[in-house]
Amino acid sequence: MTEKQSQMAPSKAPDFLIHALYATGRNGEMGMADGSLPWRTKENRIRPDLPQNIKQQCEEDMALFKNLTTGNIILMGYNTYKTFLAPLSARMNVVIDRNAKESESDISEEKTEWIFFSSLETALKKCHERFPDKQIYIIGGAKLLKEAYSKKLITGNTYHTVIDWDFPEATVFYK
Repeated sequence: MTEKQSQMAPSKAPDFLIHALYATGRNGEMGMADGSLPWRTKENRIRPDLPQNIKQQCEEDMALFKNLTTGNIILMGYNTYKTFLAPLSARMNVVIDRNAKESESDISEEKTEWIFFSSLETALKKCHERFPDKQIYIIGGAKLLKEAYSKKLITGNTYHTVIDWDFPEATVFYK
């Protein structure tokens, strides 16, 4: 390809910022068979059997998550969505479900329910069109993060916390 052709080739990457925000154990552990995070219980509490320094790291990670995402848009895959008891407050909660009927007409700041899209690209486009001033964070799971990175959709920051512990019982990994 000549230099001129290269400059004219369209980019697949969006021209707005899309961030990745996730945590793993030190070996890439991301999830358990029941859908919970390896360092949290099913009730979404920090596991009591972890050492105090690891509990502190988990608390700091959750504080970062809350600080970054409050007032913004979080996108998650269907398996991640199934682990939530309810949508997170003060955020737009968007789920990528390949079998979903698009709910793009339901996008509003007042919406407190889940918003479903059948593709990551459509969700990103519609969320940005409707709320160009909000930050968009892809929070997982592993499949959705891999898809976003492989399609070069992460155009902003990557916030990856490594919980400095081994979780041999984990069944989902992201590296």
